[in-house]
Amino acid sequence: MQKLIVLLSLLTLAVGVANAESEIKIENGELLVSPSRWNAIGVKVTPEAQRYPLSVKEAFNNPGKLVIAQTESSGAVVDLFHFRLDLINKSGVRYDAQRAVVDVVAVNEEARTEVIFSPLAIFWMISIVAFFTFTIKGNTASMLTAFFAASAIAAFSGVAALFGVGFPIAVLVSATFAIVAALSVLLISSCKEKLKQKRFSTAFYVMMILSAGITYYPLF
Repeated sequence: MQKLIVLLSLLTLAVGVANAESEIKIENGELLVSPSRWNAIGVKVTPEAQRYPLSVKEAFNNPGKLVIAQTESSGAVVDLFHFRLDLINKSGVRYDAQRAVVDVVAVNEEARTEVIFSPLAIFWMISIVAFFTFTIKGNTASMLTAFFAASAIAAFSGVAALFGVGFPIAVLVSATFAIVAALSVLLISSCKEKLKQKRFSTAFYVMMILSAGITYYPLF
């Protein structure tokens, strides 16, 4: 009896796997709709629609409904303390029950726009003031504040670039300059030679100015 239960369990698992494989497949690392299941019920899924298996399934269950399959984000600098983030629907999947076809439909419409707070200018000012204080007094707290503020600029700029704020490559370059500025803080804190300290100090200010300039140049 125990063997029979195990055998039935294995058969159930095999059927489940077979059903899953009939609905989706993996090709070149991408999850695609497998045409075999759809062909069996007389539905054609176009090659473009096959790239969005979850959207195809939802569209099939809701004939005529446009199911958004691909979105894109872009944005811009609004002022010193705000970014605008736009979410754009690029394409969707629709099931035409009369033609029995699931196909991709181009949309290219704005889904929503959000204005989000940007702390970049605040971090920039904190880093500049803290670094200036560090060069005058040499206290560790000011050095760490300058370092972490510059690092925060780099991190936030990197995230903004991922969301398409401004010109992504320019924002990434801005983030790189901020990273160099943060490293300059560490280097000057560990350096004893006055000439090298002066060079690292100059590098910090130049990198910070370039970072802010590249980020906010659309405002000018």
